[in-house]
Amino acid sequence: LVEPSLSRGLGRRLVRYAGTFQTDASLWSWTTSGVTLSSLDAETVTVTCKSMGWYSAFGALAGCDGAPDSTLVRDSCGVCGGDNSTCSGCDGVPNTGRYKNCSGHGSCVAGSARCNCSSDWYGVACDTWCSVDTVCGGHGLCDPDTGRLCYCFNNYLTATPAPAYPGPFCTVAVPTGVNQSAVEEARAQTLNLILYVALPVAAGGVACLAVVVYLATASKRRRHRLKA
Repeated sequence: LVEPSLSRGLGRRLVRYAGTFQTDASLWSWTTSGVTLSSLDAETVTVTCKSMGWYSAFGALAGCDGAPDSTLVRDSCGVCGGDNSTCSGCDGVPNTGRYKNCSGHGSCVAGSARCNCSSDWYGVACDTWCSVDTVCGGHGLCDPDTGRLCYCFNNYLTATPAPAYPGPFCTVAVPTGVNQSAVEEARAQTLNLILYVALPVAAGGVACLAVVVYLATASKRRRHRLKA
């Protein structure tokens, strides 16, 4: 017979126990068979016996089920004799918050430590909602791990200071920037064109003009000599 109060923690505790000893060689053990608890106080256990025999009251280690010498203990979920399954999530670890129902927005993946979330739901327990059009302003993608941030597309940024979740994020358009390397390459090509094409052509044109002027002047001088 065991003190009827409940214990804490693992549920094992030293309790007052009253029983009769079975002297049969095939049994040779203590039992509560034929023993009825009459009263119990801080110092005394009173029982009613159905037959004569060896009786005793002593302390015994009881399990969480209250039975003396029981090895049952409470699991991490508080269930007597449990296996932690009632409060474990997809990761198999109790009380992590990763519950098997995935917050109603997904399902456990066999052999995985996390949930397979439905569309627009993120996080290890599928408990964070993120919409590309709403949270990311239509200009980014939700963070696949947490769903509480957005990765913005090119030419879009998040306002400063950044808003708290659920945003919206990626709402600031950035003007398209000039490709500086392309500009430098175009400048170099233009310079080469001037140095290797335009300048030689211009120089050749000046030289030809000078020859024409020289020939015209020489012809005019010869005509003046012949008239003289």
